[in-house]
Amino acid sequence: MRAAVPLLLIVAALSPAARAGDPAAALPPSTIAYLSIDVGRGVRELPGLELVELIEDEEVADFLDGAFAFAKRESRELRAGLKLLEMYGLPDIVEGRLVVALLGFGRTDPTGAIAWDAPLDPGAGVSAGDVVLLVETSGREAFGRSVERAFELIPEEGETTAVADARFPHRVTRFPSLAGVSPGLAHGFVGDTFVAALRPERFREVAAALAGDERPEGGLADAPAFSRWRAASTRGAGLVDLWFDLKALRATFAPDVARDPQIAALDRLGLDSVEGIGLSLGVADGRLRDSIALVTDGQRTGALALLDTVRGGGLVDEIPSGVDLAFATQIDLAAFSDGVGALLESIEPGARERWDARLSGLGGLLGVDVRNDLFAVLGERMAIWTTAKSGPIPMPDGGASIELRDGGRGAELLARLSERFGGGGVAMNPLSLDGTSAAYSVTGDLPVAPVVAVVGDRLVAATSGPLLRRRLAANGDGGLAEEDDFARCLRQNVGDAGDDVVGLLYLDFAHLTEIGLGVAGPYLPFVAMQAPFAVDPSLLPLPDTVSSYLSGYLLTVRKDDRVVSIDASSPFGGMLLSTTALALANWSIEKYEEKRARERARLLKPR
Repeated sequence: MRAAVPLLLIVAALSPAARAGDPAAALPPSTIAYLSIDVGRGVRELPGLELVELIEDEEVADFLDGAFAFAKRESRELRAGLKLLEMYGLPDIVEGRLVVALLGFGRTDPTGAIAWDAPLDPGAGVSAGDVVLLVETSGREAFGRSVERAFELIPEEGETTAVADARFPHRVTRFPSLAGVSPGLAHGFVGDTFVAALRPERFREVAAALAGDERPEGGLADAPAFSRWRAASTRGAGLVDLWFDLKALRATFAPDVARDPQIAALDRLGLDSVEGIGLSLGVADGRLRDSIALVTDGQRTGALALLDTVRGGGLVDEIPSGVDLAFATQIDLAAFSDGVGALLESIEPGARERWDARLSGLGGLLGVDVRNDLFAVLGERMAIWTTAKSGPIPMPDGGASIELRDGGRGAELLARLSERFGGGGVAMNPLSLDGTSAAYSVTGDLPVAPVVAVVGDRLVAATSGPLLRRRLAANGDGGLAEEDDFARCLRQNVGDAGDDVVGLLYLDFAHLTEIGLGVAGPYLPFVAMQAPFAVDPSLLPLPDTVSSYLSGYLLTVRKDDRVVSIDASSPFGGMLLSTTALALANWSIEKYEEKRARERARLLKPR
């Protein structure tokens, strides 16, 4: 039988199966890295995405037809991927999850023997990986045939030996080219779950745990840092979950870490207090979501200590309804400033003094004492929002709200600022406005005529007087928290809870897309001329057609004593998915431009 680990891993990775419980419970708690891909769930849920429904719309499909044809024609990787899916019967042989776990490393000595679980020094020998693969298949027979076809593609002959284990019969395949990395690949089935291990003795250990035997030390699912990450990640299991135990990695590479100046610099930023990092990608309610979580040891240090200056609770209450973009947080400005100064000082002696000097310079510019006037008056809760307007140049309306510790002192602060800016390029002029204890219009060389006022225990600003009046008139009407789209986004990010949200950013994709397409429409013919594929500007979908499929984008930052989580969701994915998609698009464009440059050079080459 011909065999090779890499292709086997790829094929098996795409092929999950019968759910026999939590795969993480079958792995040791010392697992260094854990990757779970729920292919079966993806097959069921991805077709229901808002993005898929948008692309399948007749108007949108006609417009994108040229782009799709170009992608299929130019992308060898795409064609190869589609061929691979067809060849191996995917996703029909998929039923559930794939799990790849890195349990440790080994060091190869000059004789070829592998010493496992010892701290590694990169200069001491080739590292071997203690890797385990679990695949929940739709059945042994179909999956087994796909593995056989994968083996046949490999030119290297592998020596396979059957192991007559009474409880878990399996095979061990040894590869000459991998003799210094793995003593052999042990592979077999536990029920309909395929198990493979690069360290053969691991096979029976993991198989026994899958079969229900309890691990004496417990499983990865019960490890404190791992379970905290799972509990904090965006509610429910994701399509893709990835976990790294940073403490275990540090211990494994201890000799190298101790002398690495870059690691030392990261420790000053707080890496030394991080036990692990987890990433989760998933689908819920037709939307894509992702989450990045840091699990700390309870003593956040460096830059992470700055998170102790923010807190959650009631952030959404600050944002009015009908906005297209909103940001809110709750932060102790004085404590944050002190934290920044301490962090800078830890990086470079004398930096704190320079930071304080910059604050004093800001105070001199404003004519106030930053600590005693600004920080002592401004509270913790603050929000900023904008609303886009239609037109050739869609200048947005916007506003802001900052909590005040004392409304009276807030009015005094505005009065002092108005004296400071009583003339010159920018001026603050007193304004009579019902419902305010102090109000000023700001005039000068500005594209808008903003108004700022003290309303109760809030400092409120808006890009115009009429907008501020509408804001005051609507005060107490529920605001953004009661809008269906925002509530849906928030529920997907944080579930029914929200008191641990310390920051949020929201965009109304539907309205922004509608306005953006309306503005871009007249310029599309010029853009189409530069496109590498055929674009018919007359087929541009109507703005309301596209916007009808879209919901909002929401990014939230949550924290408790041990976990910091950044969660994002939208029709196009959160931070990770959107960034990855943009990177792939940029890579594809660069590859195409390189191809065009080669073709031009070939045509211009003298014959």
